[in-house]
Amino acid sequence: MAIVLLAATLRLGSPGMVEFKRDEANLSQLALDLAKGRSFPLLGIGSSVGVPNAPFNVYILALPYLVNSSPLTATQFIALLNVIAVVLVYWLARRYCGPIAAITASLIYTASPWAVIFSRKIWAQDMLPLFFLLTLGAGLLGFIERRRLGQAAFFPLLVITGQIHYGAFVVLPAALWLLWQGYRRRTLTRALGIGFCAAIILVIPYALGVAQASRSAGGLQTLLSSSPQTEIASKLQFTDEALRGAALMIAGTEIHSLAGAEVFQDYLAVVPDVYPLFQLLTVAVILSAVWLMVRLFRENDKRTSIDVLLLLWLIFPIVVFSFNWTPFYIHYLIPMLPAAYLVIGFAVQDAWKRLAANRTIQRIALGTGALGLTSILVFQIVLWLSLLKFLDTHATPGGFGTPLHYLMAVRDAILANQPQQVMGSL
Repeated sequence: MAIVLLAATLRLGSPGMVEFKRDEANLSQLALDLAKGRSFPLLGIGSSVGVPNAPFNVYILALPYLVNSSPLTATQFIALLNVIAVVLVYWLARRYCGPIAAITASLIYTASPWAVIFSRKIWAQDMLPLFFLLTLGAGLLGFIERRRLGQAAFFPLLVITGQIHYGAFVVLPAALWLLWQGYRRRTLTRALGIGFCAAIILVIPYALGVAQASRSAGGLQTLLSSSPQTEIASKLQFTDEALRGAALMIAGTEIHSLAGAEVFQDYLAVVPDVYPLFQLLTVAVILSAVWLMVRLFRENDKRTSIDVLLLLWLIFPIVVFSFNWTPFYIHYLIPMLPAAYLVIGFAVQDAWKRLAANRTIQRIALGTGALGLTSILVFQIVLWLSLLKFLDTHATPGGFGTPLHYLMAVRDAILANQPQQVMGSL
């Protein structure tokens, strides 16, 4: 319960301290129009690769706009989804590894600065952690435990996840691994087929949207030019951008970048220099991943398939974005974060069991580990809260956008005058 309360405080607190720029406004307008019955979108907003997103993120975001038209409500809804994601991290680790793994993984995920940053605004990518966890959790229940409900839910959840943001394709290796486990263990049931049929139905709106756009004036050319274009390299090459991005996201460093190039030094001047301490988390993920790989060869038990799942979930996004087929942005790695911290949790649980023969060493390891982890998490929270205050009181050109609560004051003043015509009432 304490972990959930902390996760809720960090994600739901200060709801006006979020960005609300073009993507947030466009997505909100589509969702509000759907909630008010003015339209039923078959395509989402444009993407950085030049192809419109599927509309499912709009359908999800329409839920809070059924309550009212305030972006603050929608922001809180996104934050709530990510609080649930923390709960699912705990559940997954507790069910398939143990209590120490659950506490470790969920605590780190709760306080992770980048996990918090990417859980607080109206952005399709911010919905992905929950739906990754739901999809893979359903797969574990369905194919490892032979639960019919898990199998029935697997394909629909996979299709929904893929339609939230195109970057969700990185879930495919983990999803295919679970399907293979179901086939190999002969646990597949008719429920999987029912779920597959439901998944096809869920794809229909997007398929219709693409078909309509292709038939319209300009056809496919119009569809592809409806979003900002990015330059794709003509020669495929390896880069270290994804590796560096994963390292800083896992560690929780470089959050000062939100302050912008002009004033980030002012922020760093008022907070302790603890980034080197945070980098221990990246080291822990690397060591834990290596241990899980070693364990695959040393032990073949009921947890082996779970370890492979976590490694695929962690490594594939980093590998696939390490090539310059598309420009890299760190938000492409948002879904990877739960896996990183679950890997740490699983390794810590294994270490705890192996030290059980010597209680003295086990207690020393527990005390040292708890002290070190607590220090990291406390400093991460301090830096995050300090950053929120800084962003609220300083102009941050090239960094964090104008906080939503400033825009809400303008919105409320306009709506108080009851204007006859409003282009978009958000």
